[in-house]
Parts: sequence; structure tokens; C-alpha cells
Amino acid sequence: MKFLSPDSGFMRGLSDAVDAIWINILMLITSIPIITIGAALTAGHDATRRTLSGEGTATRNYFAAFRSNFAKSTGYWLIFGTTGALCVYSWIVLQITPLLIPKFALTIVWLIGFEWVWALQARFENS
Repeated sequence: MKFLSPDSGFMRGLSDAVDAIWINILMLITSIPIITIGAALTAGHDATRRTLSGEGTATRNYFAAFRSNFAKSTGYWLIFGTTGALCVYSWIVLQITPLLIPKFALTIVWLIGFEWVWALQARFENS
């Protein structure tokens, strides 16, 4: 029964999985007001990084990152949320064939920019 000892790889992996599930639940709860999605994404990324490196608990890391990044993340989210909504609108409403390639290009740029901004912000904001 070595795999059930607290220091075994199995238990560390199980603990990391439970922390990931808990951080996702916290992200869902704090994303209910749509305005706070940016802060929730940033806090989730930062809390996961800090928890995996052994710095405190998942809940404490999450709420500390949520508080410290709230204003900047909300500003970024307002920009990316609006442009994302316009991108979705263009896909649903603008069924013009010559716009297909620009829509693909702008969607890919939006997705890459979205992930890149949140990953960099969470990494460098709380380092």
C-alpha cells in the first residue's frame, strides 16, 4: 500500500487534481458576473502556478491573485470581451463569402492574443 502514502506520486497527483478542480469551481463562481471573467481567468492561472510550485493553498492563492489583478484584468477583459463578441457576431450574422478568410484570420489572432495576454499578465503581475 505504498501508493496510498501521502508522499507517493499517486497521492501528489490526486492532490494536484483536486486543487485543479477546486480552482475551476472558484473560477466559475467568480465569473458569474460577466465583468469579472478576466480577473477570474488571471487568478486561476496564477493560483494554479503558485499551488503547483508549493506556495500556499489553492483558495488563498486564488483570492490573493483575484484581488491584486482585478482592475487590470477587468480592463483587458472589457477589450477582449467586446472584440470577441464582435467576432462571434461576424460569424453568425455576416454570411458574406469574401469575408471568410479575414474572419478566420481575425479569430485566430484574437484567440492567440487572448491566451497570451492572460498568461503574461498572471506570470509577471504577481512574480
